[in-house]
Amino acid sequence: MTRWFLLNKASLRDNIISHWETLIADSSTGERKCQAFIQEHPAFFFPHNSFEEQVVISKLKFGADYESDFINCCNNRSMGFGYQLIELESPNTPPFTKEGKPSARLTTAVQQILDWQLWIKRNTAEAKRIFPSKEFNVGGHPNFRYLI
Repeated sequence: MTRWFLLNKASLRDNIISHWETLIADSSTGERKCQAFIQEHPAFFFPHNSFEEQVVISKLKFGADYESDFINCCNNRSMGFGYQLIELESPNTPPFTKEGKPSARLTTAVQQILDWQLWIKRNTAEAKRIFPSKEFNVGGHPNFRYLI
């Protein structure tokens, strides 16, 4: 795992960029290889903001059927934690068809996020346990963002 402060060192940063570019340029690279690389270098993909604390979690399961590829948990101070639930897709699968319509992979990823949202809405007590946040607990409004 890379430590945050080391990212300012040009040689380390350039090495990570070079490896990432090689990885995604390879047409055989799929989601699992990308997941592993990002998991090894979370500080590079989830840069640290000096005003907020954050924790990146890989492969968090919730409910019987759901698992996010990553969750970026950000401490929003008095508002509690905010959560970015992230779904990865292969870098070699275009998100849109030649006609400009969403690809099957993109459609599946969007549906997965909609399923996560529905699960959180239907399982509020369990979601509050898994994703603690003052805003969620007091106001009943979960502080979630979803990324593909």
